[in-house]
Amino acid sequence: MKKIVSSCLTLLCVVILGLGFSACIVNPAAPEAAGSVDNIDSPTFSLEGDMFTLPFPMADLLALGWEFDDDEATVILEPEIESFESVYLVADGRILLVIVGNISDEKQMISEGTVIGIVAHAVYSNADIILPGGISLGSTYDEVIAAYGEAQSMTVYEKANIINLVFYRDNFRVDININNETDSVTLMNMDCSLQRLISLKSMEEL
Repeated sequence: MKKIVSSCLTLLCVVILGLGFSACIVNPAAPEAAGSVDNIDSPTFSLEGDMFTLPFPMADLLALGWEFDDDEATVILEPEIESFESVYLVADGRILLVIVGNISDEKQMISEGTVIGIVAHAVYSNADIILPGGISLGSTYDEVIAAYGEAQSMTVYEKANIINLVFYRDNFRVDININNETDSVTLMNMDCSLQRLISLKSMEEL
C-alpha cells in the first residue's frame, strides 16, 4: 500500500512509469446502478457496468464482491481529511485501485472509509473503468480533449513519452496520462476536491 498525499498522482505516475474484464459480479446486496458517464461535470464513473459517484462508502464496493488484498482490511484511517490511503481490491483475479479517506471525526477501519478517488492503470489494474465523457484506458488524445476541452495543466515527460493532462471541475479532478508513441491513455485518476470533502464533513457534523 502506498500513501497518497493530496492525491498527487502526477508524482505517482512518474515513479511507476516503465512499467478485460469479465462480467459483473451478481450480488443481491450490491447497490443499484445509478447515473451515467454522460455528464462531464459529475464525478460519476462506470466500473464493470456498475455506476458510482464519488465519494461513496467503501461498503458499496465490498457488497459487489471486491475484497482487500493481503491484510489491508485492518488498516486504520485517522480522522484527518487531508490524509488518504491507496488500496488495492481484488475479485476473481481482477485488480482495482481506489483512494480511501476518512471524513468522520473518529478513527475508522479502511473497510468503513469513504472512496474519494478511483485509479485505472494499463499495467497495475485490469478493472474496466469508464470516466465521465466516456474516457477509458486506450482512449486517444483527441478523444480526451473532445470530452474535457483544454487541460488546465499539461506536463510532457519526454524520456517516458508521456503527456500528463489535468482537468479541474467544481468538485473533482481528472488526471490522465497519454503515451505519445501509441496515442493512448495509459493511466487515469479521478478524485474529489478537498473543498468537496470538507463540505461533506461539515454536513455530517450538523
